[in-house]
Amino acid sequence: MRFEGKERRFNGDKDLLDRGLGWLSVGLGASQLAAPRRIARLTGLGDGARTVMMAIGAREILSGLGILLRRQPREFLWSRVAGDVMDLGLLARAVFRPRRRRNRMTLAMGAVAAIAIIDVVAGIRRTRARRDLVGGMTRDQTIVHKVIIERPIEEVYAFFRDTTNMPRFFTHLESVQPLSARRSHVRAKIGRQTVEWDTEIVEERPNERIAWRALQGAPVANSGVALFQPTPDGRGTEVRVERTFEPRGARLYGRFPGQVLRGQLRRLKRILEAAAERVGARTDTGSLRGQHRPLEE
Repeated sequence: MRFEGKERRFNGDKDLLDRGLGWLSVGLGASQLAAPRRIARLTGLGDGARTVMMAIGAREILSGLGILLRRQPREFLWSRVAGDVMDLGLLARAVFRPRRRRNRMTLAMGAVAAIAIIDVVAGIRRTRARRDLVGGMTRDQTIVHKVIIERPIEEVYAFFRDTTNMPRFFTHLESVQPLSARRSHVRAKIGRQTVEWDTEIVEERPNERIAWRALQGAPVANSGVALFQPTPDGRGTEVRVERTFEPRGARLYGRFPGQVLRGQLRRLKRILEAAAERVGARTDTGSLRGQHRPLEE
């Protein structure tokens, strides 16, 4: 499962089906409130169902607005399913009453049943996506985000390559202690628990790419890769980070991992750009190139 930082994500944004059902609810509800008697006659319920039709209309509008406005509309999608069941029950009871227009009511029941199937499909899709997001998935999860840092690529890479700097922007890390040129010992906070493991750099292309992974025995299998690319003007650097971890690793990033990674890269950007401004007051270039020690924030 993959979450792209600046692209559409199913779990964070409503897709076409969600939006369509939201607007359908609002449209149906508005028509039921505006002309309750006419809608009641069209469905075969008769003029006596005016109050019931207005109540159904109000419910439809509330459900539609919830789907359109809420970032996670799962509850409102299932409220539509509950409403569909109520509507079917109302029509089923009325269809056997004398002097009812049964043909119209049968057609209305068919239309409601068809919409109910679509509502159930949308509710199931959103529920499964929600379960994946909070850690109930069965596949490894990859989150991706990128940021533009207004500093030269050599400087940005040098700071990132110094593993002792990582806790300053990867906020779930408490410390990273180098063991060798490629291995480090990591101490991290997962929920209320502090855990430790060893990690190693598995690929390194200076000023271009660096990849790492947790070694065997880590409480959560995880890995990452950072890609560095100069901006078109040559004065800045685009940093793209991909983090992959097993299902239990969702605890590292909480409920919304993409947002957490975005915040961490923004913190990296602030640290480097703010430090460069201070150094720039003492040097001609303001370069931090080659510095592998932590910078003052």
